[in-house]
Amino acid sequence: MTTSESESDDDMHLEQEERAPTPLPPPPQIDHYRSLILTANYAIVCLNICLDLQEIIKQIRLLFFRRGKRQERIPQRTTQADHGRPRGLQKAA
Repeated sequence: MTTSESESDDDMHLEQEERAPTPLPPPPQIDHYRSLILTANYAIVCLNICLDLQEIIKQIRLLFFRRGKRQERIPQRTTQADHGRPRGLQKAA
């Protein structure tokens, strides 16, 4: 290695040391995180609403199915004379 090569290497190291470090990018704004939290919160609320609706629909189907079975087993006959009377007081068919 010659003297000129070592001097150029030293100069290169000095130039690198003298350079200011690259500044870090600024952190994201707080509003960005706030919007992410709100979005996640809304997603959770939406999921809970969907699960509640799913359970309500399931209960309605079960109730409708039970009523349908009950109507098939016990046919309810009403005549004009039976309307307006309590069940226990209706005439036997």
